[in-house]
Amino acid sequence: MLNPKTRTSAKRPRKIGIDCLFADPRTTFGTWVLAKNLLEQTTLADPETDYVIFITTRAVRDFNVRRANLRVRVSRWAGMSVVLRLLYQNIVLPLYIRWSGFSLLHSLGNYGPLFPLVPSVVTVHDLLAQFDSENTNDLHLRIRALVLDFLMRGSLKRARAISAISEFTRRQLVARFPFSSGKVRVIHDALPAGRSTMTPDPELVLRKYRVAKPYILTVGLFPPHKNIGLLIEAFAKLKRERGVPHQLVLVGNAQWTFRGLTQLVASEGVNAQVVFTGRVGDDELACFYTGADLFVYPSLMEGFGLPLLEAMANGVPVVCSNAGPLPEVAGEAAIFFDPADVEDITRAIREVLETPQLRARLIAEGRKQVERFSFRRTAEEYLKLYREVLGSNESLAGSGQR
Repeated sequence: MLNPKTRTSAKRPRKIGIDCLFADPRTTFGTWVLAKNLLEQTTLADPETDYVIFITTRAVRDFNVRRANLRVRVSRWAGMSVVLRLLYQNIVLPLYIRWSGFSLLHSLGNYGPLFPLVPSVVTVHDLLAQFDSENTNDLHLRIRALVLDFLMRGSLKRARAISAISEFTRRQLVARFPFSSGKVRVIHDALPAGRSTMTPDPELVLRKYRVAKPYILTVGLFPPHKNIGLLIEAFAKLKRERGVPHQLVLVGNAQWTFRGLTQLVASEGVNAQVVFTGRVGDDELACFYTGADLFVYPSLMEGFGLPLLEAMANGVPVVCSNAGPLPEVAGEAAIFFDPADVEDITRAIREVLETPQLRARLIAEGRKQVERFSFRRTAEEYLKLYREVLGSNESLAGSGQR
């Protein structure tokens, strides 16, 4: 960060902190994408404000945004455990930003410090932890949901403003925390520019993971709300009843649900046609998208649904669940199904695979839909929100510089 004393202006520049201590590129994928791209765009659009991002050593390796008005502050011990991170976030961080003259703190991970000490903004992505805890007997998930509920309630009460990444998330948030209704607004997530660019040879990538065309693709296997079990059942049904020649390619880390999914694959008799790739790199993921005949997203609940836009950007027709914010994100560019109904999932997949005109329409609509979600627009909305929170039109955005 530039020393304020070296600025040509006598006025002290604003300083905005971005709390990304939660971020782990391996597990908090969508929120980490938002953090990186939001900072890339806001620091470019608002060069007169100093930005400081707070991250752990695990995330800093994947953070490549470089700006004169951006400083990276890394906490090694905040990344060692959840307990240490919460202590840092609620004690060290508020004191540091207060003593260092920050104007505002923006926490991007569903909650922020319980007592931020400066005006704060909190971005809420989803209430998935609460959803999963209500639909499972797993004690770990239930305890996690209780802790998150406490942290969200406290930090949202004290936030000056709250952003939700979809209208669906906003409605969920207001229903659970009614006090938030007057200060929450929707600022959509977006697709990073250039994210679909491939560098590896697609054929080599598919061969590496033993994937053969044609195939149906889905991305994200964990936690349980991803609903992969019913997708496997629908795929097996298509194999039995329609004899489709496709593989089903499941990209992502299934974690502790993996054993149950592999047992289901075996019981359905589709071992040879289902491929679990595990976690893949961004470039490899682009190769999987571009080679797919169809992208299926059977999720029971999401905060946004970024993979839908990724598939559309890569020219893949989409069928997806009608749950949560997915209709909001997909618009007219997808065929929807009831995620709790195997017959309906099967119907939607079959309809697109067997109707070339429908496939062509979905691909065309998908490319148009992607254009509605850009990080430049998202950054402009956040800069507008920062101005409102700080009660001033000074400096923040509006310069039009790109």
